[in-house]
Amino acid sequence: MSKFCTKCGNPLKDGKCENCDKEKETKEETVSIESNNAIGADLVAIYKNIITKPYTTMKAIYNTGSAKIAWILIAISSAIAGLTTYFFSKKTIIGIMQAVVTKTAGVVGLAGATDTAEMQQAMATMEGQFSNLFGTIFLTGFLMMGIYYIVYALVSKVVVGNIFKGKGTVSEYLLIVAGASVLYSILGVVALVLSFISWKIAGIAIVLGGMVFFVSTVHAYVNILKAKKEKMCYAFAVTNIATAIIATIAFGMVISPIWTSKVNQLTYQGSAVPQTSLYK
Repeated sequence: MSKFCTKCGNPLKDGKCENCDKEKETKEETVSIESNNAIGADLVAIYKNIITKPYTTMKAIYNTGSAKIAWILIAISSAIAGLTTYFFSKKTIIGIMQAVVTKTAGVVGLAGATDTAEMQQAMATMEGQFSNLFGTIFLTGFLMMGIYYIVYALVSKVVVGNIFKGKGTVSEYLLIVAGASVLYSILGVVALVLSFISWKIAGIAIVLGGMVFFVSTVHAYVNILKAKKEKMCYAFAVTNIATAIIATIAFGMVISPIWTSKVNQLTYQGSAVPQTSLYK
């Protein structure tokens, strides 16, 4: 193997050329965002480059040190999650019930109804009822992802930062999570669109988005925050388990009163259960 750079001829150090590699790194960083840009220009640059240059873009987000950018990215991703939650849950529930109706019609019947047309009308009525729950379901998805991102950053700071010796402040971990949330939000949009085609395929996109989020955060923790590679598998497991427990408890405490209030409102209005011939 050559001990000299094939481009500039300088001696290699640990297999790398300090001159060419430094120029390449600088060039990659200028592709993404700059902290002195207007926030709109930053967001355009982030979403433009994150797909083709995920690591470079996440590193640039981290380098800005801007808490404002972090919170805006998390808010955008959470809003997309809210929309995806609504349309995906709507298509999934209605799709499953329509499949049940199709198999049940003319065989056993559902709640005493055996007429297929009558059942289909009941399903259409039930689908319309989802519009009454748009705000609540959207808020559920929004809060679910927002809380998860925040808890994930905090737990990562404790586990990766303190236990496994990764550098960085809470704000820096939040910037890493915010950068990864952009990738998840893009796949969230894909899942939203796919939910109108097939809720099963949309579910795959959601799972894929989660996988990309986790891989990108781990990669950033190791390469940007310098966490120990040898023990990162343990840090990843502990971080995700702790985040799941804490985020679930926090989410339940926040969302439970919202749904209780909504159910009480629907009950009071007499629309908690669709009044169709299906329930005769």
